[in-house]
Amino acid sequence: MPEEMEKAIRGMPRDAEVIELLKKLFRGGPASRAITAKVAPYRMAASRRRFARIESLTPQSLPPYHATGSQRLYEVLLNTFTVSAMATLCMMFLALCVSWIVYRTQVRGRWVLDLLAFLPRAIPSLAIAVALMIVFLSFRNPIYNSLWILILGYTIAYLPVATRFTHAAVIQVHKELEEAAHVSGAGFWTTLTSILVPLVRPSLLNGGLVVFVLTMKVMSIAALLSGSDNMILSVYMWSLWENGSTGEASAVAVLMIVLVGFLTYLGRRLQATFAEQGA
Repeated sequence: MPEEMEKAIRGMPRDAEVIELLKKLFRGGPASRAITAKVAPYRMAASRRRFARIESLTPQSLPPYHATGSQRLYEVLLNTFTVSAMATLCMMFLALCVSWIVYRTQVRGRWVLDLLAFLPRAIPSLAIAVALMIVFLSFRNPIYNSLWILILGYTIAYLPVATRFTHAAVIQVHKELEEAAHVSGAGFWTTLTSILVPLVRPSLLNGGLVVFVLTMKVMSIAALLSGSDNMILSVYMWSLWENGSTGEASAVAVLMIVLVGFLTYLGRRLQATFAEQGA
């Protein structure tokens, strides 16, 4: 071993010396104060830069988020909420009628209705959109290129999801309640609105929120059936991306995430409320 290396090894501090030096350093000795004095300006500069970056996060410094304030986006949001709300109402009403016919009547072949209601689950959404496009392009009608064709497509595609909620709810309500209403002279609609609907309301609301969120973010059907007059949020975001406005598309995507997250939170709160009422 060279003589210089031996001297270097002998001059290295032992473990006890290193520990003692660290104790003095962290006890606030001269070395600690010297290091603090040297580091403090850099820490203050870093803090100023950090707060400056936070203060600079204004609408003027975030150009992509200017897309969330455009008039066109407001129109698209209105179309999206209108389509999702109308499709949800149609789906839940049809699903409740299907569940009532399947589990409350003795109609022969009622299982066929249940099969037809669940059949769209096995058909790709693009195939449903192509079928609707072919049908409504074959004759003159006011439905094509309007919100109604999107509502129809969503209702067909997500009716199976809605029927799973209503089936489970109707099964749990005993038919003796409806029979008592019929004996008292109540008609079908009176029994449905006064007896069945209030009892299955939690399932209707939860199922409605699920299909509402699903219809808000779906693009496969809207990509083929929407145009300039009935554009919804997912297609609008895709058009921004295709035109090279990736920043604006990302801002709209963040907006969609916030909306879907809020609706999911609302659904959780409703579930908790109904659970407390049931308890």
